[in-house]
Amino acid sequence: KIIAIGEIGLDYHWHKKEKEKIKQNITFKKLLNLAKKLNKPVFIHSRNAVNDVLKRLKDYNLKIILHSFEGNKKQIQEAIKQGYYFSIPTSIIRSTHFQNLVTMTPLSRLLTETDAPFLAPIKDQRNEPSFIIKSIKKIAEIKNITEKEAANNIFLNYQTLF
Repeated sequence: KIIAIGEIGLDYHWHKKEKEKIKQNITFKKLLNLAKKLNKPVFIHSRNAVNDVLKRLKDYNLKIILHSFEGNKKQIQEAIKQGYYFSIPTSIIRSTHFQNLVTMTPLSRLLTETDAPFLAPIKDQRNEPSFIIKSIKKIAEIKNITEKEAANNIFLNYQTLF
């Protein structure tokens, strides 16, 4: 059973040539069309390509989850305005960027993720699903709520999406 399409998007970090960017954009559009046809949420990757991704997503009325979103404050605000969700990696423990993203984002738009084996709470450590508990704890701290409230709200967000 397909519950979502992803992880799809644009990555200009590894693919910098204009020809590669064009090919990625064509493929990205095709996958967004598939998600629309199937009426499925989409997990979005946007490394060094946030502006292009946000511009493309405006053409679609889909449930969007921005995976490990690297956008700046203005881009975060735009994504919140569009009703997108943010999946927060366990590196939130050491990342002021993800801490700021959680501060700016309504709890009703937050999810958690491991992105294992990458983005662990401790630099150069292999990430694993059990570290999600650390993310929940940090989100609760930032939102000034209990860990149980944070976990329950994030679980509710997943239920809303899927």
